[in-house]
Amino acid sequence: MSIPLKGNLTTPSAPMTQAAATALSNRRQSVIWAVSFYWIVSIALVFLNKESMNRLNAPIFITWTQLVYAVLGCYALSRVRNYHPSFNFFPEFKIRPDVALQVLPLTVTFIAMISFNNMCLQYVNVSFYQVARSLTIVFNVAFTYLLMGQSTSTRALATVAAVITGYIIGSSAELSMKELSVRGSVFGILASAFVSLYAINVKRVLPAVDNNKWTLMIYNNVIASVLMLPLIVVFNEVPVIISTPAVYTLSFWLNFVAITGIFGFLINIATYAQIQATSPLTHNISGTAKSAFQSLMALIFLREPISIEGAFGLFLVIIGSFLYGWVRDCEMSAKPVVPAKYEQLHSIVSVDDDDDCMELGETKDSK
Repeated sequence: MSIPLKGNLTTPSAPMTQAAATALSNRRQSVIWAVSFYWIVSIALVFLNKESMNRLNAPIFITWTQLVYAVLGCYALSRVRNYHPSFNFFPEFKIRPDVALQVLPLTVTFIAMISFNNMCLQYVNVSFYQVARSLTIVFNVAFTYLLMGQSTSTRALATVAAVITGYIIGSSAELSMKELSVRGSVFGILASAFVSLYAINVKRVLPAVDNNKWTLMIYNNVIASVLMLPLIVVFNEVPVIISTPAVYTLSFWLNFVAITGIFGFLINIATYAQIQATSPLTHNISGTAKSAFQSLMALIFLREPISIEGAFGLFLVIIGSFLYGWVRDCEMSAKPVVPAKYEQLHSIVSVDDDDDCMELGETKDSK
């Protein structure tokens, strides 16, 4: 028997259910779009970087061109924000000398991070790239203890042990097959170390830019594009550039340099969109799955050789990286009050490889 409602009140269950269903559908579409966009941009960027460096043996120059496109992209967004409300999140494009001096030490770390990252990719196979860069987690744990005095839980350390084991197995297998150069391995270790150092330093510098990660990105890219220009000469890449026939073709500049630069900027937007649309754990899962799929694509389409031991090492690295993110997410969720600065560093997971400059220091609470 139904009970009549008082007055003219009617049951709101039907319209509420419809509204909830619409909201849920929109939410799912937003997540699907963000994750798909992130996967496409991130995977494409790695393969484009690899192909660009195969055609031109000048990683510093290629990195510099990407910084130039990033600066142009930042400037474009700062102009678009005046005409479209969707881009109001992006700040005005302006450089203050006093702020630039405060950001400068961080930018030096940023330059080392992105340079060693590309130099690592130059000397390793795409399928092994995830393994070569996997020690970021290890450096995260080490630096948080040595520089910040913060310990890591036993469960998290167990996942780190899995990553280290995978790295050792994978590296040994690649070296035995002569698919990995010592130089590539060293660059991977250095890239991982500077990723972690950047994460620590970024927290100290953010107050100088009003805790705005986009403003920090503007300063980083502008300063780095200036500082890296003489490095092209220091690393003796000018003769290489001049003597490379591909440099004198329009297709190289349009199909690789320009497109790679654009994707290098878009990865910032893609990472931001995925973090905003998902939870930290979902972002970690997406990054882990993306890395696995990326390695699989390299094995299939590039026909890169891999041994059983190498595949097992890659598996351990990916699983260990995912579990580290899952454990950290559980530990963060269990705390009633989260110390933001400490958790920012520990929320970084080495499941990705090309969006460090945006993702570092990013948490779900930083919307």
